[in-house]
Amino acid sequence: MKGHTDRNWAIAKHRARLLDLLNTPDPKQRLSVRLVARELNLGERQVRNLRQAYEQRRLVSDLLPKVRERNTRIDGRVERIIDERIATDYMRLEAPKLSKVVTKIRAACIREGLRPPARRTVEHRLRLRYTDEEVVRARASDPAELRRLRYLPGTISAPAPLHIWQIDHTPADLIIVQNEDGRPIGRPTITAAVDVSTGAAMGFAVSFQDPSVVSNAMCLAHAIAPKKAWLEARGLGHIDWPMHGRPKMLHADSGSDYQSKRFNDACRSIGIERSSREAGTVHTGGMIERLVGLTNEVLDDLPGRTGGSVKRRARYDAEEKAVLTLKQLEYVLAIYFAEIRNTTRNSETGRVPYDSWKEAVPEGSIQADDADFIRNHFLPQQERMLSQSGIRMFGTTYQAKEFHRLVSMRDRINPLIVRYDPRDISFVLVRDPTSGEDFPAFPKRRFGLPDGPFARWELEAARKIARHPLHEFRQGVAFEEIDGIANNAIEAKSERKRAAKKAEIAEARGPMSARSADTLPSANDETDVEWKENVAFPTSFERFV
Repeated sequence: MKGHTDRNWAIAKHRARLLDLLNTPDPKQRLSVRLVARELNLGERQVRNLRQAYEQRRLVSDLLPKVRERNTRIDGRVERIIDERIATDYMRLEAPKLSKVVTKIRAACIREGLRPPARRTVEHRLRLRYTDEEVVRARASDPAELRRLRYLPGTISAPAPLHIWQIDHTPADLIIVQNEDGRPIGRPTITAAVDVSTGAAMGFAVSFQDPSVVSNAMCLAHAIAPKKAWLEARGLGHIDWPMHGRPKMLHADSGSDYQSKRFNDACRSIGIERSSREAGTVHTGGMIERLVGLTNEVLDDLPGRTGGSVKRRARYDAEEKAVLTLKQLEYVLAIYFAEIRNTTRNSETGRVPYDSWKEAVPEGSIQADDADFIRNHFLPQQERMLSQSGIRMFGTTYQAKEFHRLVSMRDRINPLIVRYDPRDISFVLVRDPTSGEDFPAFPKRRFGLPDGPFARWELEAARKIARHPLHEFRQGVAFEEIDGIANNAIEAKSERKRAAKKAEIAEARGPMSARSADTLPSANDETDVEWKENVAFPTSFERFV
């Protein structure tokens, strides 16, 4: 239509899309008048008027902005300079600042004897000529910047508890110390799971490993199994955390740890369907992102907090102030998830996760899975060859009485399947190749660790501490001395070869050639003349006689 630019048509189409969502039958996509007014930067009364006009004929042209004719006070030549400079200098991938473009526009106007425009005038012309999407498409090299301007309606939802869970990791903003001597170890990784329908925190796991299949398995084992025995074992029996059970679907991002074959096979075998967030749908993971984000806010008040960034930490020495062990951090997280997170009213739904769960899931209606069964099902596994002394894992030898029977047939059986829990490697589970049953194997040596359960990271930390810098320095010097002895031997052998070769050549040339060069008189020696006089040289005739 005459008088309307492409920008006006884009505005009209955007209005039509949002007005269609006011009457959509899908409750997940339906929008309120207030939200549409906020999105269009209009009043609610204006939105109702637009809605009334649009519903009569359903024409996008009825939503076009009104074009008001007004007399501009800017010279047409100045308009031309502004348009050209914006198109050539501002709308490009190098994305120069608008202030630089304004300076160029003013300089060009002054050069032609015209009155230079103000910055506000240039900004107004920019908004009239181009939409926000056109500006981002011309200036931004990252497609994510364009998605930032697009409306993303809807979110992930579930009709009932245990239908969909979300799972994710986050580094803890806290330094953890070792149990024995309080040495700082580092920041652990927290893995948490949340039920989409009720918003309840289902379980968590803490480890010093990077996000992996192991941390996912530990979190799911804790979330699926009942937590009463787990809480009582840690002196937290007064806490009520009734959430448990197997979810029908597990929703996560597209990280490699969630895409591994081992993890997906374990989920599939116990009836859990896997779902991943695709590119451009990050907003569907907002529930779990909010859960892990608020978790670090709780840790921000504890001694040893890192603040999440160097700027927030400032001069606070987190390693010096750290006092909490890994078990104590587990206590803190259990109290937070069960007593605080699950009893906090959701500002959007107005519901408390604990109450929602109690109303939808009567006590005793869910079959309780054995914690050991779930844990063993998700445990990472490796293949190990059986030797006469046992199997080697984590730098030590594991032994079991069942090996007496299997050693005699180790040449006829495949490598043994060994599963382990990284949080307790004081034993491993070995699959019997003849019966298919699992039996425990225990380490032969303890490397100075106390009796009882110990984690894999504790074993690695103990070995790291045992590697004293002074001992490593002495070992390095010793290896250098050994290399020096070997190098000297090689040089001596080469010298002997050279000497033997010279002697062999001298013997082949005769007595004169065997005479060493340093025994011959020099040119400045007085005996040189006497030596020349006493030597009788043959004449040319005598040479042929």
